[in-house]
Amino acid sequence: MPPYTIIYFPVQGCCEAMRMLLADQGQSWKEEVVTMETWMKEINLVAATQSRVFCYSSLS
Repeated sequence: MPPYTIIYFPVQGCCEAMRMLLADQGQSWKEEVVTMETWMKEINLVAATQSRVFCYSSLS
């Protein structure tokens, strides 16, 4: 199993820079395209199972 997974919406050019960086470093990756329908199902699942979502950024 590749150590990296790129998950993205089916938009032209999406994640191309990430692919180039991984290829440049000789890394392998797996790609997973997410449709809006799938995204909405996952968001509803998370909302139903978690009352809070915390985001942390060290760039504050």
